Amino acid sequence: MNSKVSNYPVNVSINKFEDADDEKEFFSLKSKRDLSMQELKKIYWAEKELVIVIPMLIKSTVNRELVENLKLHLNYTQERIKRLEKIFPLISEIKAN
Repeated sequence: MNSKVSNYPVNVSINKFEDADDEKEFFSLKSKRDLSMQELKKIYWAEKELVIVIPMLIKSTVNRELVENLKLHLNYTQERIKRLEKIFPLISEIKAN
């Protein structure tokens, strides 16, 4: 089936896509998934940096309340890292299908 996308003729397999709109939707979903994955990776690396920096902040502060809050933040950050590490293999499985 020939269809036109952006004024260029495109051959689209009937088995793969019914029309150009289906093809656009497929690639739109793929790009959204890729963008989401990139954002998750950015979050993961930011969290990993926090795990390095927060202990330095704890050592350099003398305020007891701040130390306690930084320790809590460090624990939450470590938990988020563990969750992200569990999610990445699941996302890889979804991408493979």
